[in-house]
Amino acid sequence: MRAGRKQQQSDATAPHHHFSELRLLRSLHPQRPLHLIEALHVAERQAQRLLRHVGVSRLPVPTEVFQQLSGVSIHRLASAPVAGASYWNGRTWIIVIDGRQCDAHQRLTLAHEFKHVIDAGRTKPYIDEGLAESVADFFARCLLAPRPWVKAEIGRGVQELDVLSRRARMTCHHMAERLSELGLVDQVRRLRSFGRSRCRCRRAWWR
Repeated sequence: MRAGRKQQQSDATAPHHHFSELRLLRSLHPQRPLHLIEALHVAERQAQRLLRHVGVSRLPVPTEVFQQLSGVSIHRLASAPVAGASYWNGRTWIIVIDGRQCDAHQRLTLAHEFKHVIDAGRTKPYIDEGLAESVADFFARCLLAPRPWVKAEIGRGVQELDVLSRRARMTCHHMAERLSELGLVDQVRRLRSFGRSRCRCRRAWWR
């Protein structure tokens, strides 16, 4: 998903104890710009580490996990010009979400923006700056539909795209993307013929 442009600021001057969780996630990123494949690998590791840190072990992943993190404040606005944005206000990280989005899109937007907050710990996280949005999208899917949990659901006999999507509280489109990434397309019915169905969310597709 393409979120709002974030302010290019840093939390480097903040007291370290305020951002222990962020430091933990940022430490998984090598201190050099990454190519796409390595960036995706790091993003999935960060998502897994975050879930372990907050003690979440099953679907759906509650968005309250972000509210448990020190140094991060989430604001849902009744009306916003973009789907989401993140910025450092000098004391804490602010993540703004457009409340007109449906629940599934708000969850993806929130996770997407949190990845931008993590990446702010590096001056140049990627070889190509254009990778930032696609890597943030990937992180969001990894966080809300973790690899082992999705495989476990399918192993228990859940093989319908809409059922998987509801369990993860994701859109069918984003769940289909996640299944494709995991190589599980052939194991889920109604996926090959799946198209971009209509969504009542005003910002259903902003890519």
